[in-house]
Amino acid sequence: EEVVVPDASGSWQVRGFSQPEITCRKSRSRTEEVVVPDAASGWPVRCYSQPKIMRRKSGSRSEDAPADGVRRSFSTSTRPPAKMTYTVLDKFLNSVLDRASEEQHKATLLQELRRFSEHQTVDLTLTQKHMTCYDVLLNILDQLRLPMSPNSEIRLAWDILGLMFIMYDLFAIPMQAFNAPEDPFTEGMGWTTLIFWSWDVVMSNIAGYFDGPELVMQQWKITCRYLKTWFLLDCIVVVPDWFTRLASDAGDSDAIANAGRILRSARAIRVIRLLRLLKLQKMLNKIYDFIDSEYMFIIADMIRLVFFIIVLNHVIACLWYLVGYAGFEAGDKNWLEDTGKTKVIDGTLAWKYLTALHWSLTQFTPAGMDVYAMNVPERIMSIVVLGFAIITFSSILASVSGSMTALRNLQGDTKKQFWLLRRYLRSKKVRLNSRVRIIKYLEHLTTQQAKTVKMSDVALLPKLSGPLSDLLAYELKKNLVSAHPFIQYVDKNMQSVLVKLCAQSLREAHLAAEDSVFRMGDVGENCYFLKSGEVVYMGPMGEGREGFENGAWFAEAVLWTVWNHKGLLHVAAPTEVVMISPDQWARVMRVNQCPYEMCRRYAFSFVSHLNTEGEAAITDLPWNHQLINNMVLESAERAGVAAMFN
Repeated sequence: EEVVVPDASGSWQVRGFSQPEITCRKSRSRTEEVVVPDAASGWPVRCYSQPKIMRRKSGSRSEDAPADGVRRSFSTSTRPPAKMTYTVLDKFLNSVLDRASEEQHKATLLQELRRFSEHQTVDLTLTQKHMTCYDVLLNILDQLRLPMSPNSEIRLAWDILGLMFIMYDLFAIPMQAFNAPEDPFTEGMGWTTLIFWSWDVVMSNIAGYFDGPELVMQQWKITCRYLKTWFLLDCIVVVPDWFTRLASDAGDSDAIANAGRILRSARAIRVIRLLRLLKLQKMLNKIYDFIDSEYMFIIADMIRLVFFIIVLNHVIACLWYLVGYAGFEAGDKNWLEDTGKTKVIDGTLAWKYLTALHWSLTQFTPAGMDVYAMNVPERIMSIVVLGFAIITFSSILASVSGSMTALRNLQGDTKKQFWLLRRYLRSKKVRLNSRVRIIKYLEHLTTQQAKTVKMSDVALLPKLSGPLSDLLAYELKKNLVSAHPFIQYVDKNMQSVLVKLCAQSLREAHLAAEDSVFRMGDVGENCYFLKSGEVVYMGPMGEGREGFENGAWFAEAVLWTVWNHKGLLHVAAPTEVVMISPDQWARVMRVNQCPYEMCRRYAFSFVSHLNTEGEAAITDLPWNHQLINNMVLESAERAGVAAMFN
């Protein structure tokens, strides 16, 4: 099918054929009409050939090539090529828009973009006369970037700070049983925690939340949800604490002081602050999100269990002292006066606390001590704590033992596998140098994999929907290839294309030291992106280059033309690369006309530049970044894609 298409520079209209195969037919002058690739741009050009002579039919004379060096006609004389000529791959030769007019071209691209783009245009402008008070509030919140995301750094730091204050309350509030006077530190911490939890009421009202898988960021929904859930609890905790604090600084005649004394007379009022423990699990889950190693996760779980035992014994020790002090005030026999060689009640604060803590620990273990119950309330508490300890401590101990066993299994399985590997290599009489390379590489790979969680280890991931699986692949792999200007442009303006590319086309490979990614003269099958490690490129003349950064790409020409590698890419240290083949690349780009038209323009610009370079300058290494970026912008403009995003 004969079509008229623009050449790489966009200034010439070249007559070509939509099929790259050679087409022949007899003419009156017994010449054969053939299709051959243009030397520079790669476009198929209509020509006529006779034995050993190729010319383009143009009246009675042949046309000369234009000044830009792109040959568009053949003279009657034969000219041997100066160097190898590169042509664009067949995948980028044809397009349904080749015969379309300019208006049809723009309309088709716009329709395809709306169908496939992730961008949504919403008119958020409000006229001044229609703005209500709520609209003004939303406008202010929008300028302050509120409500904030529940995963934002500010919210995360606030939750970590709240976790620290909860830990302080866990130790400080039970210590009130010992009637210890407040010192500057405890008084300062009391005011600090009170102010923090008062501000937490505001922070909880300006942070979004997840309703199942949906992120809710509407302010009125956030406020309604907070009023239904945590607002009442926060008021119960914060308001009485403000009364007790203000009463301590007010005079006797003040009404606030009188109310404060009434509340302060019940010393258990501050225990209400421990209701914040209901928020502890939510905060711990956010901490767990930062652990990316199974080994560290087991260690963190063991620390959590040990910390729980410490806090539990601390609370029981304070309650034990409180029961004994109640008996002391009532004039009954009690453990504070009537047990031990010395009266505990006459000791220092440290002695009282440590004695009570010692008794608490003996209830969880077979150990004993000289402190025991002396009245009915103390005996009841001893029985309750002992029964609780039998159930709780045995469960905690089993969990700790299970965690220790899991740690040993993690290390034991690896040791056993390496022992089997060494035995296998020796039995097969593998040479010593090869054995060392294999073992060292696997040791490095095992160490690296132990620091991360593999996708195959997460049993929940196969339950994701198809779009969510593609989105996960995009988040995991986009940074590996986004250093290339073309992919950067696609990610910015046509994100869905890159999502499909990451999900369907990118493959990862691990390489050991002294391996070769490709060799000089090999037929190019993949374009490579460096994920991690060290590689060295050796050119055809023996020149070497190293020090490539992560994200560097090699053999980009494989995606656009038939390519033989011009050098050797050698692995200097254990390396990971990301590969993409031209077939997979073209398959993803053809799902939509916008990226495909841009790909075609870029392909012909790339091949045209490749043909104008000297043979010595052609290499597998990345081209100049500014040159590639200019080619990308120029291709987007010529394809009509750039105008849609400006």
